[in-house]
Amino acid sequence: MNYKQIEDRIRSLKKDRAKRDMIKLELEGLTDYIDNINNIPDDSDTEAIEAMTLKVPGGEMVSSSGNSDKTGKIALNYQDYGKVDLSELVERKRGLKQKFKSADNKVRRTEIALDSLTEKERYVVEKTVMERYSYKDVEVKFNKEMSREGAYITDRGIKHMKFDAIKKMLEVVSA
Repeated sequence: MNYKQIEDRIRSLKKDRAKRDMIKLELEGLTDYIDNINNIPDDSDTEAIEAMTLKVPGGEMVSSSGNSDKTGKIALNYQDYGKVDLSELVERKRGLKQKFKSADNKVRRTEIALDSLTEKERYVVEKTVMERYSYKDVEVKFNKEMSREGAYITDRGIKHMKFDAIKKMLEVVSA
C-alpha cells in the first residue's frame, strides 16, 4: 500500500462504513427470512389449500358452481410459486457473509490506522483528507481549535504533520 492508497482509504471511510452497514442489514434480513422458512410446518400449505377448496371436515368437496375448483387450482399454483430454493438462499447468505467480512476488514484496518495517530495528527488528516480543506484553512482552524497560547503552526507545518501521520498509518496498515 502506498501514500495515495491510504489517502483514498481515508477519504472513502464514511462511504465504506455505510456500505458495510448495508451489507450487514441485508445479511440479517436474509438470515431472518431463512430462519422463518425453516420454522414453517410443511402441512401449513396443505391446510390453506384445503380451506380454499371448501372441503368439509370429512374430506369431500362441497358442491358449488366450480369456483372452489378454480380457487383450489390458484392455491396449488401459488403453492408451487411460493416454494423457495433454500440452497440458493444459503449460498446467497454465504456470499453476503464473505462480502461483509471483506468490507468490515477494510473499515477496521483504516480505523485502527487512524486510532494510531495523536489527536493533532488525526485532526489534520481528517480535515485535509476526509473533509478536503486546504492547508491554509486547516492552519487557521488548527491554531484556533487545537493550539495552545503562543504555539502557532503554519500551513507548511500542517502539510508536514499530514505527511508524517499518513506515513505512520502506512506502517500500521502494512504490519
